Amino acid sequence: MLSVIYELMSKYDADKVHLGTNPYFIRSLKLLIGEGSYNDKLIAGYRSEGLDDNWSQNMRLVSVNFNAEYKLC
Repeated sequence: MLSVIYELMSKYDADKVHLGTNPYFIRSLKLLIGEGSYNDKLIAGYRSEGLDDNWSQNMRLVSVNFNAEYKLC
């Protein structure tokens, strides 16, 4: 699956990819594309300072809990 996602990112030159919340998969994919791994403590720090939207600005891979953050119409 890592190679499939990587190929799609390369093929479509994706600036930002939103993925589910599997930390092992996301960490592996971040290592594959050369992006530093962001951990939950760093994200929690941004959110506690009211910078909720800023933590993902410089990330290509963003972990999203689709059940909590997106509602079906």
